[in-house]
Amino acid sequence: MYLKETLIQILKVKNVVLLIIGIFLVSTSVAIMLELIVEYFGDWFTILHARATPECVIFTALGSMMIAYSRISRRLINDAGFYASYFEGSLSGYISLWELAEVTGKSLSYVQTNLHLVRPLYMTHVTFRTQNGNEFVELYSKTCVCECRSCGAPMEKRMYFTGICPYCGSSDLFAKVVSGNRFYSISGSPRQGVNRPSFYEGRALGGKLAGFTAGLCIALSAVVILLMMITDTIAKYNDRDYLTKVLLSDKGPHSFALIQSEMMNTIIFSVFLASAIGCAVPLLFARLGSVIRAKRFAAFFSRFPTPYVTMQQLGTYGQGNPRRILKGIVKSLRERYLRNCSPEKLGNETRVGLAKQITKDTCPYCGAPIVGAASENYCCRYCRRLIMGVIRKR
Repeated sequence: MYLKETLIQILKVKNVVLLIIGIFLVSTSVAIMLELIVEYFGDWFTILHARATPECVIFTALGSMMIAYSRISRRLINDAGFYASYFEGSLSGYISLWELAEVTGKSLSYVQTNLHLVRPLYMTHVTFRTQNGNEFVELYSKTCVCECRSCGAPMEKRMYFTGICPYCGSSDLFAKVVSGNRFYSISGSPRQGVNRPSFYEGRALGGKLAGFTAGLCIALSAVVILLMMITDTIAKYNDRDYLTKVLLSDKGPHSFALIQSEMMNTIIFSVFLASAIGCAVPLLFARLGSVIRAKRFAAFFSRFPTPYVTMQQLGTYGQGNPRRILKGIVKSLRERYLRNCSPEKLGNETRVGLAKQITKDTCPYCGAPIVGAASENYCCRYCRRLIMGVIRKR
């Protein structure tokens, strides 16, 4: 509802294309420059004035900018997705930037700059307002009622956020929200996640864990093999018996200088390739760590039958700092490694809401259940009115 979904899908494809092109330009340009340096080593005038040198410099800079742009764009899209998810779960319709700073663990200036940047690019139905010198976000959605599904008792917003009905003691509460001509409900069903870590894990998280593990193993193996090749080639570089053997064979070059030149080329390209693959190792390691951390968070959340986890309870997770743990949860949500949970701010209390789901479920005009909706726009079977945006949000 708050994201420009079609545009974001296009931008994601664009980021992948730019990343591939950028890596190709940088790798090929650096490889050509290394070849020039090896071929004319010591003759820097020839190297600097070679026809390929300015092109390689330009393409290296261009490729580097493409890689940086794709990474920055990806991060901003993740930030926009987190903000949109947080906004959809709000019942007030107004969120202060100070609240977002408290929840995310970032500074107020960072949140202000970040949100002002991502809103015009990736978000919609979000407006900035200023009152008494404080800036806040005004949302498109408005809450119409909060209820208990068990006894039907009306809830105040603050009571809904406590997760317990004061009349029947049920935690099966929900809020009806109107957004323009769209309608959806926010419900909490913590029983679904009890002893089920997969309920809180992001989509295909197990596959990502296996993929990053395999990629890390392959990258480390490739670096080790290349280092062994480099060491072996260096050892043979001045080995006269080896050089003589290659010279006497009909398959090799016809002088020691040419043989050593080829060996130097092999060493330089192997070093370049090992360095390139080596740069991917910490990235893969960081991704693997993020996935493992998200799985641990999911296992931790599955222990709670309540609709939320307090900051004090977060402190029991690994006996760590609750604020630091909350920042880790926010990071996992940004990376979409967690779902069905979100940070909340209720008065002066910050906590993590569990099993919070946003669903389009009943007609906003007559209250009839929406059954068999196959597309985003649905015609109510009872009052025959058109309802827009009838989809499961999360």
